[in-house]
Amino acid sequence: MSMQRDGMWDGDDADQLYEQIEPDGAGFDLGEIYTPVADGSDETGWCSADHEYCPESAEEYPEVAFTVTSPSGALSASAGLGGRIQRIDVVDVSSLDEVQLREEIVELALLAREKARAAQHEVTAELMRRLGQDRVGVSSFLLHSIGLPTFESASARLAETFAIRYRSDDD
Repeated sequence: MSMQRDGMWDGDDADQLYEQIEPDGAGFDLGEIYTPVADGSDETGWCSADHEYCPESAEEYPEVAFTVTSPSGALSASAGLGGRIQRIDVVDVSSLDEVQLREEIVELALLAREKARAAQHEVTAELMRRLGQDRVGVSSFLLHSIGLPTFESASARLAETFAIRYRSDDD
């Protein structure tokens, strides 16, 4: 999805963004595997039923985030390894109207998501290589069957988006 340049927003855009950023988890029935933890001992409030795999504390597992920042530094979007948007940082956006701000946030969020999914691709391909699988074959499967972008394609999209979006007005 690329940003609309005419400044018009329709509700379908929000639905498409939600579908891209928030997977619905169809096909997963976590009710039988996980039970809620009432004491809040883990960050998510969920833990395995036998408590064998409950983390001692969230600090033991560092959070990995992939951030894309606008060239002006006014906005940043960060996504976790799975591509879920974790945070949007706003510094000074007084020069943007609401429509421009929305467009900027959506674009940066999508780019951060793509960057995170590319990292997921690279990590998975490398782990499978270490397990004896053909890295090229695994990478091709991840790209074509799963839809995880490569680092190169994510970097190219970022460069292309920034070149188009932030070119000077006198071009």
